Amino acid sequence: MTHTFPRLETERLIIRELRSDDLEHCHALFIEIGFADADKTDEGNKKEPGEQEE
Repeated sequence: MTHTFPRLETERLIIRELRSDDLEHCHALFIEIGFADADKTDEGNKKEPGEQEE
């Protein structure tokens, strides 16, 4: 089942679903706010939960 929501748009803001090309920007934000796991590499932090780091 796919969950979608409508695009919400105002004069100054657009809220939309994430796309795969948003990954790098989200990752940079997570590092900046301290949400990324400091014990993992950048690649490890980008993996899905449960995936093993190589």
